[in-house]
Order: sequence, then C-alpha cells, then structure tokens
Amino acid sequence: MTDPQPTPRHTLAAYLAAHPHATIADISAGVHLARSTVTKQLKAMEHDGLAERTRPGKPGAPDLWRLSSHDAPHTTAATPAAVGVTRKLAAGELHAMVAAYFTDHPEQAVTAGDIARVLGRSAGAVTNVIDKLIHAGQVRLHSQPPRRFIARPAHDDGEPTT
Repeated sequence: MTDPQPTPRHTLAAYLAAHPHATIADISAGVHLARSTVTKQLKAMEHDGLAERTRPGKPGAPDLWRLSSHDAPHTTAATPAAVGVTRKLAAGELHAMVAAYFTDHPEQAVTAGDIARVLGRSAGAVTNVIDKLIHAGQVRLHSQPPRRFIARPAHDDGEPTT
C-alpha cells in the first residue's frame, strides 16, 4: 500500500518548516506546484493562522512566507504534523531539513524534540541526523541535560557550554 499523496497545504507546511522566509516563486519551484495554487493555499493558511507573511518595505519586492511558529520550536499549532503531513521523505531529505533548521536558527539552542515538532518528524530520526551533523562539524552540543544543540560557527572550539 502506498502513502496517500499530501495535499498542497501539507506540502507547503513541510516546505515552509525547512525554508522559512521564502517567496512564492521559491516555494512554487521547491514544491513543484503552480504559483496560483501556492498563492491560494498560502492565503488560506494565513487566514487560518498557519502561515505568516512579511511584506518588505521596498515597492515591488516579493512577500516572504513562513509557518506561524513565532520562531518557538515548542509551538506546534502550525507545524507540518499539526496540519497532517505524513508523507515518506526521500533519502537525505530529513538531513537537509534539519541542517536547514540549524542554518536558519544559528544562535538557537534546541533539543532534537524541538526540531522534531517543528518538522513533524520523530525525535529519534532527528537525533540520528543531529549525530551525523555533529560528526560532520556542522552542529555541536550546547548543554545537557537535556541535550541541546546549536549550529557550530566557523571559529567554534567545540566545548559544550554549561
């Protein structure tokens, strides 16, 4: 039995979780949906409180979209899991999503569970990815317990802070 196809809303929620502050053009290209579909779905998600739009101050500049998480990883109201994202990820997709989370939140110390809730994935799977990112030198242990992780800056000495 195959997994059911995700709805456009689910696809957009998953994309925005990994790519906050994206334009409609970027989102459309990233999820392979027509711009009109993306625009309609994002406006509906905004109306439902699931997505937020930032309007730049420059005339003609495109709006930027993100999930309505208020940058708090523990908020689940607009996570992909909250809107029912259950599709199976392609090989390496979760790795890219977790790495993007650390890139987008470079100074935020988070647990694997925090990221898992934002991405709508299991904490165990996210922990496995974080272990690989630590081994690759992209993430470091920030504090424990609980184990919190943070993106590793280029000048980092690797020592956990307490």
